[in-house]
Amino acid sequence: MPLNGTKHFLQLLTCFPLLLVLFVFAAIGALKAQEEVKFSQNSELFINEISEKLQQTSNRNQLNQAKDLMNKLVPVWNQGRFNKAEKDGIKMLATLIFEQKLRPFPYLYDFMVLVNHFAKSRQLHRQHYILEQPCHCLAPGR
Repeated sequence: MPLNGTKHFLQLLTCFPLLLVLFVFAAIGALKAQEEVKFSQNSELFINEISEKLQQTSNRNQLNQAKDLMNKLVPVWNQGRFNKAEKDGIKMLATLIFEQKLRPFPYLYDFMVLVNHFAKSRQLHRQHYILEQPCHCLAPGR
């Protein structure tokens, strides 16, 4: 009987390195998944970070869509189409998208398409008040 138990123990020991490696990879994956996304408060850095997030895809169609969108949006963003309060609202909503663990495609992409439509519109700045208000629909607990 003790020989049988020793045999099982030795079999477990031979599997231990494999289990240890799997555990380490799982732990690293969990830590990366929990990374907090914080966008820069600097507007120029923020729009570049958004562009990078959207282009972190292996899907060629999504990559082309992201590049096309950002080629249109970045110049308008940097030319001052949005005032500081509107840019702060956009940054807040983009951060909420990531805090809620929503994927860049379609969620961040669709939001930035909306921002681009606002940028191209001829409406007055005050009509974009939604960008200055907190978005309770994405707030935690809802």
